[in-house]
Amino acid sequence: MALLLLLAGCGQLPQPFKPATKGDNPLLLLPDRYGIAVAEPSGDVPGEPMALAEAMAKALRDQNVTASVASANLKARWLLADVDAKRFNETVDELRVTWELYDPGGELAGRHEQRARVHQAAWTAGDPEVLGRLARAVAPSIAAMVQGGEPRQSALPGYPHGTRIVVAPVVGQPGTAARALARAMAQRLRERGLPVADHAQEGDIVIEGRLALGAANGMTRPVEIVWVLRRHGDDAEMGDLRQANRVPQARIDEGWNPLADAIAAAALPGVLDVLTAKSGGS
Repeated sequence: MALLLLLAGCGQLPQPFKPATKGDNPLLLLPDRYGIAVAEPSGDVPGEPMALAEAMAKALRDQNVTASVASANLKARWLLADVDAKRFNETVDELRVTWELYDPGGELAGRHEQRARVHQAAWTAGDPEVLGRLARAVAPSIAAMVQGGEPRQSALPGYPHGTRIVVAPVVGQPGTAARALARAMAQRLRERGLPVADHAQEGDIVIEGRLALGAANGMTRPVEIVWVLRRHGDDAEMGDLRQANRVPQARIDEGWNPLADAIAAAALPGVLDVLTAKSGGS
């Protein structure tokens, strides 16, 4: 299966390339999910601040809450964090992290103040294990703010119970674009209520992406993305989709997160069609 996507322009996608109508595809009939968008933390955050946001998004997903980093649709909730770090002794810092959850209208929906002591060297280095522990400690409290209205993930129609979807790291450069594309595709699948996991196990469906960004020619650059679906551990392809066109350099300069979201949104119906075509007997 091939899908050609027009990426040019800064407004809505042209009508032929918008997501397909729901029709009778059971995967397209699943309800949308709006989840939590984790913003870049402010305050005394060492190293790469988005690393803490990434850790929190993962910890929330482990709590069965749809979560992504720094990108959201209009109905998403936003999670903000402000970090205050003070010297506790010669080797330990004391952290006060204020987490605030805002509803889609911008109203404060909940606040949680977290206190923790961390080794200065590990905190200053942005140690992933330290960030992960901080996020895992507070994620249940954040999840409790939303899970009253957060539906459970649906099973994958037509596949054995427990089958999940994993979006593998997208291959290609620039790395910021590849990471944004993988995040956007995973988020779009989660918003459909599909069972998305971070790591594949036997029987899961893996979506692989390949990005090719050509040299600028005038005011545009050629962009090509190929998505390939296969079962984990099986070299045979379930199907593939190709998206290609010239993209205005100005739109690329605006940042890859919104562009990646538009690409994933347009590719999603084709991905779901492949899943439906290969369901039952798979």
